Amino acid sequence: MNRTRPQLVRLSATCLLPEEMPLPEHRTEIAPRVFLEVERYDGYAFLTIEAANERIGHTTFRKLKKELGPNRVREGRTDPGNLLFSLLVSRGRVMAVAESCTGGLVAKALTDIPGSSAVFWGGVVVYSNEAKRTLLGVPTTLLQRYGAVSEEVVRALAHNLRLRSGADLTLAVSGIAGPEGGSVEKPVGTVWLSAESSSAVRSRCFQFQGGRKAVRAQALAAGVLLIEEILF
Repeated sequence: MNRTRPQLVRLSATCLLPEEMPLPEHRTEIAPRVFLEVERYDGYAFLTIEAANERIGHTTFRKLKKELGPNRVREGRTDPGNLLFSLLVSRGRVMAVAESCTGGLVAKALTDIPGSSAVFWGGVVVYSNEAKRTLLGVPTTLLQRYGAVSEEVVRALAHNLRLRSGADLTLAVSGIAGPEGGSVEKPVGTVWLSAESSSAVRSRCFQFQGGRKAVRAQALAAGVLLIEEILF
């Protein structure tokens, strides 16, 4: 007598910055008849949970979200740009960006989405120190003392852009995407981000792994997390 195995229920989720998460590389049984499959991209990953029924699937999702970080795991399939767009729409906020190592990647992620003009003021690519000085008024003393990849400089970029643009909030990114340009103090993959609104400032330093494309993509995902901290 042939017996067919019961069909498993599938539930999809998205994880930001999976590089920092203890996620399996292959389809893995994480509990009796509960499987997790990870589909990785630069800066994010799609998670597929397979379980005997929806109740077990959603319970597993909640456990994963708690373990990996509630802000990093979302139900459904999305990407950093669409997630950022949704966050801004949900709060009715307009954002501006100042980008150095990402070279316009954050702006592209938003402007790829129809209707993004409702939440995106625009962006400035301030790649050189001269651009940081002349376009967004970063003091020479800050650049000389702390370097372009520093908390002090990204905070100045975010603050000055918010004042000049009138946007509700701003994000500034400066880092060393490689493959050259790193040092002992600031190795390749070092990225500083700062987000600012009228009532809050959040700044964080990340040490990303991978090549130039991967570092830039991870910086975008990290920026989404930082903007969410400001908004919520």
